[in-house]
Amino acid sequence: MSSQTAPARIAAGTVLGDRFELGAVVGEGAMGVVYRATDRLSDRPAAVKVMKAQLSQSREFVGRFKREARAASRFRHPAAVAVLATGETEDRLPYIAMELIEGRSLDELIRAEAPLASGRACNLIHQLLRALATAHKLGIVHRDMKPANIRVVVDADGIERPKILDFGVAKFVRGDVGEVTGSFKTKTGMIVGTPKYMAPEQIRGDAIDGRADIYAVGAMFHEMLTGKPPFEADDVFGFVALHLKQQVASITQRFPDLDVPPEVDEVVLRMLEKEPKSRPEDGAILADELERWSVEDPKAAQKSVELKRGVIAVVVAGVVGAGAAWVLGPAVAPVAAAASLALAGGAAFAATRFGRPSVWSYVKRIGVVLGSLVVLCAITLFVPGSPGLFVTVSFVLAALVVYAAFLIVWNAKVRFLRFAAAGVVAPLLCLTLFPVRIDPAARDPYYVAVYDKGPAASADTEGAAKKGTALALLSIAAIFGLASIALPRPGAARRT
Repeated sequence: MSSQTAPARIAAGTVLGDRFELGAVVGEGAMGVVYRATDRLSDRPAAVKVMKAQLSQSREFVGRFKREARAASRFRHPAAVAVLATGETEDRLPYIAMELIEGRSLDELIRAEAPLASGRACNLIHQLLRALATAHKLGIVHRDMKPANIRVVVDADGIERPKILDFGVAKFVRGDVGEVTGSFKTKTGMIVGTPKYMAPEQIRGDAIDGRADIYAVGAMFHEMLTGKPPFEADDVFGFVALHLKQQVASITQRFPDLDVPPEVDEVVLRMLEKEPKSRPEDGAILADELERWSVEDPKAAQKSVELKRGVIAVVVAGVVGAGAAWVLGPAVAPVAAAASLALAGGAAFAATRFGRPSVWSYVKRIGVVLGSLVVLCAITLFVPGSPGLFVTVSFVLAALVVYAAFLIVWNAKVRFLRFAAAGVVAPLLCLTLFPVRIDPAARDPYYVAVYDKGPAASADTEGAAKKGTALALLSIAAIFGLASIALPRPGAARRT
């Protein structure tokens, strides 16, 4: 079957390259149709873009498609969609198989939430610029950078990561290739792209380099920060005229009510210079400038308030727990109170210093809480009425187990699990691991230790001591467990 009579859609279940089994159509652009597929090699989902039959009539277009697809397949960057393979269908239509990205498009994000906070916008743009800088060094120019070609995914830390789609596929075509949605004619031929974000030299049909991508990203950046593109027009030709002739107004002048740092505004203006030679050439340098203004987490302000409230709740819980332990467990009052204060203080400090979850972060958190417990509880050994070394060690270990139980369920969506784990299960486990008995040789009949051997004490005395110790530990853990519910889940914001 020739490409002229090729079907508009490829049937579901078709396997391309003995590897990609096509499913439903998930999108359609100016050049091709995108199918959801299954990569039989890895059993993972993929996206396969197949060139439209009417475009395959141009040898130059097909040649560019294949050359740039091969170049893109050699390009790897965290902010670009990975190309898995390239090839041709049975109808000799070129296709590109890529990783499937499930996030929403930047276009959807802008329409729903713009203007974005400057820190959030800078985080996305500086990642895009780093990817483009790497591509430009390889001689690859995207040529159609626009919000619809960017997917934004949220990683396990709650951080937004942009992914560039269609990387390296030729967007500039000379010659008659038929009607293409979103394109327009110049005296030199057909320009495939989006005039709303297109650099002046690309509109004119001049030779372009990476600075055309820089201009397009600058236009996207402007729209993210303000909710409006650099220029507004009623049609394609209006955008063309404005991009070619009119200078972009400063954001701080055009939108004085927006909180955009002047330094960021100045970067946007440099990216949108009319002449390519006046525009920054290296995206990596621009990325370095923007990185200092970047905030990874889009909910940074909200999480900051939540973190402060959680820390205050935990600190208050430490004081309340210390008072409760003093009243309920007079035999172990000094060390129980110290353990409550150290647990709360260490947990609060760790929450403010180590916001992002990782194995190393957990180790540091445990270290901070353990250090606080050892220091404060050791001091009680020199306080009159101290229950002694064995009880001190047992409370240090018990409080540490309570905190570890909190960390285990810290990221659970049901926050009440924190109380169940840290406030109930952990202390009951500790009471089993650290049984208490009376040391009858001590002057104070409530002097307790954590060994089971030795002369027996009276049942009443021993029972009272055990009860007080158990109530002290349970009260510390329960109050901490309740307060820990106020702490935010992992992924607290940080500046990059």
